[in-house]
Amino acid sequence: MSKRFVILLISLSSLAGCSALTARQAELQAPKVDLVGVKLLEMDPLAPRFRVRLKLDNPNDQALDLDGADAVLTVLGEKLAKGVTQNAVSLPAHGSTETDVEVRAKTLSFLKLLPELQKSDALPYQVAGKLHFLQALGPLGALPFRAEGTVKAEELLGKLGAKFR
Repeated sequence: MSKRFVILLISLSSLAGCSALTARQAELQAPKVDLVGVKLLEMDPLAPRFRVRLKLDNPNDQALDLDGADAVLTVLGEKLAKGVTQNAVSLPAHGSTETDVEVRAKTLSFLKLLPELQKSDALPYQVAGKLHFLQALGPLGALPFRAEGTVKAEELLGKLGAKFR
C-alpha cells in the first residue's frame, strides 16, 4: 500500500468519525433544568454575588460529562445577574444531579428590584444559559437550557432581608 493511500484512508475515517460525532450531538436532548435555590453570597457594592443551584435531569440514553455552564438570572423581566462555572459534573443517563453557578449582579439592576422585593413574598424568575460538555473524543458543544418559576424574596436578599423589609 502506498503512503498516499494510507493517509487518504486515515483522513476519510477521521471525517467519518467527526460526522458520527456531529450526528450523535444532534440527537442529544437538552437536560431539563430546574432552579433549586438562589442564595445571596456577598453584598458587594459593585456587584452582589449569588449562588444559583440547578437540578439537571438527563433525558438521554447516554451520560453527559459537563465541563461547565453559563447562566443568566432574570427576575421580574430584569436581567439581574450572569455568571459562568467550570465545575465538572457527570450527569448519568436518565439520571439527575445538582450543580452551582456563581453569578454576579449589576448593582443598578439589583437596586431597581428592591422596591418589589420589599413588598412581594415571591417573584417570577427565569434562568437560562448553556451547559457545556465534553466527551472522550473532544468537545461536543453546548446544550441550551431555560427554567422559570418563582423565587422567594428572602432568598434573593439573604441576611439583608430583615434590613429591607
